[in-house]
Amino acid sequence: MKALLPRSRAAITRAVWSTRLAWASLRRPMLLALAAVCFWIGLAAAVNRPLRQEIRALQVASASVPAPQRVPDAAAASAPREGADLARAFLAFLPQADLWPQQLQTLHSMVGQSGIELSRVEYDSHRFEHLPGSRLSVRLTMQAGAVPFRKFLHDVLVAMPNLAVERISTERSPDRPDRLNIRLDASLYYRNASPSGDAR
Repeated sequence: MKALLPRSRAAITRAVWSTRLAWASLRRPMLLALAAVCFWIGLAAAVNRPLRQEIRALQVASASVPAPQRVPDAAAASAPREGADLARAFLAFLPQADLWPQQLQTLHSMVGQSGIELSRVEYDSHRFEHLPGSRLSVRLTMQAGAVPFRKFLHDVLVAMPNLAVERISTERSPDRPDRLNIRLDASLYYRNASPSGDAR
């Protein structure tokens, strides 16, 4: 038993010495190569394998999604039909074009009743390109107090539903601080009268 102890110690000493000798004989490039191999093994285990599993799961899920169905021709053709119905309803809402003199007379009388000083009026008429109707542009240049002008504008919009206000520009009057110099751009919309005289 006592004889085995020196032998075992000698064997351990030789193993330690051999390990140190082998470690010392390894050069830096070999250490780098060994580190690269270890890194690649770790990368494959920690990243590549879960990534492959996720790709397989996505491929299975995409294979189970049903193919998009083609929209029927009837549904595709309904869009232009709905647009035509909206245009027809819009034209039916508008008054006939022969009413514009009466509406302009109403507009001027409302200006006079509101106490607004009207200095200039400009008109311009345009026909719709693709619809049987027209637009009468009106530009009013006036002087008025803020409160009377707001009331006038409200009354005009109520009395003429076919009128659209496009722009209002105001500035203080230098000689009359209580009044504003106002320019109002608006348009009156009309539909053409049908040959039969009906509202279609």
